[in-house]
Amino acid sequence: MRPMRSFVVVALTVLLAPAAACSGKATDPVGELKGLKDKMCACTDAACAEKVDPAVTAWTTHHEKGAGARDDAKALLAGIALCRDGAVGDPLAREILAKLTEFRDRACACTDAACGEQVQLDQGKWLQDNQARFAPVKSTKAQEEAANAIGGETEKCVRKVTDGGAAPGSR
Repeated sequence: MRPMRSFVVVALTVLLAPAAACSGKATDPVGELKGLKDKMCACTDAACAEKVDPAVTAWTTHHEKGAGARDDAKALLAGIALCRDGAVGDPLAREILAKLTEFRDRACACTDAACGEQVQLDQGKWLQDNQARFAPVKSTKAQEEAANAIGGETEKCVRKVTDGGAAPGSR
């Protein structure tokens, strides 16, 4: 009877193990990275960012060739770097980036030239109204690069509705 009992235990283990594995949470590496980005972007100081850093480093090391090579993961990693810089950098720089992102999102939602032009006017007025307040801002290189990228995306979206997406000077 002993051999039969061992066989039953082994058979049950083999049959039930895959079901047990499937019933647990499947890990989504990019979802995990999004969670890390959310944690980093919630940081308001260097101490918080330094607590999240080891998990980001571990994720990057573990997934550098697989999920880490995906475009969505690369964008999340860039966002994490930007949030980290914001947490350790000037809060005013974070405010500027948030507002520029808001203008970009508005411009990219436009479906006609009047909307695109209004976004440009609103952004210009906002920058002019806040010029003195923004003068002492100390942005990081990543923040400057992000601001330039956001500005380029905004311009592209406005151009799309104002002149069919033609490059400046090509009309």
